[in-house]
Amino acid sequence: MADKTNASQGTGAAPAVDSPAAIRNVVLVGPSGSGKTTLVEALLVASGVLNRPGTVLDGTTVCDFDDAELRQQRSVGLSLASLPHDGVKVNLIDTPGYADFVGELRAGLRAADAALFVVSAVPARGHSPEEVQTAIHAQLDRLKTEDVTDDELSMVKTRTKARLIRGLGANQGLAVNLAEYQSMRGDWRELFRAVDKIDKVTKADIRRVAQKTFVDTNRTVGILETTSAKAALSGSGDAQTTTGRASQTDAQQESGR
Repeated sequence: MADKTNASQGTGAAPAVDSPAAIRNVVLVGPSGSGKTTLVEALLVASGVLNRPGTVLDGTTVCDFDDAELRQQRSVGLSLASLPHDGVKVNLIDTPGYADFVGELRAGLRAADAALFVVSAVPARGHSPEEVQTAIHAQLDRLKTEDVTDDELSMVKTRTKARLIRGLGANQGLAVNLAEYQSMRGDWRELFRAVDKIDKVTKADIRRVAQKTFVDTNRTVGILETTSAKAALSGSGDAQTTTGRASQTDAQQESGR
């Protein structure tokens, strides 16, 4: 919880509600290094839960508090941070992006009302965040109108199957996967049919899901910028603190789907 950390500075009190109907669980999904933990910090600051954001490099974030996380500078387990929004308590579930911890991700998905897919990009020198935003949206829109290539589809299938098989290499991984398939799909045997189902995914399937998912109403863009970078663009002096700026219409840094 956001009030159990001694790293980031904040109000020290997680939001409280008196009804389960006023609680929403949102899981953050994305590859390692995509900025999920940093996004949580920015949201906590924007909502007033924290006075200032922590950083992964400094080991001062709310969600990364385990010794292994501080040492490796990446999430290795689920963590929860809460914030208030229009009378609703929003529980942000930060998940590890590294493939070895996919079991943590699945556990987060089971508890979530919605998933926020995080896509992060940093503009190259001489380019603006708005240009990056336009480029990302163009690539996502292509998935709705154009087929992926044979090589792209084959690569994703191979990686997905390899991740699944790697997760069955130890008794613990096998037990977790069997329990998950039994509870979520009603039959543990579905685990051993998963590879065949992955192989059956077609280009048309990808286009159909993209058309349903990648729509403007599902998109939030947030821009995180340092004051020193902002000063450099304006030609003024440097600053040392980090600020967060969010646009409620389409926000960048993280394209949430």
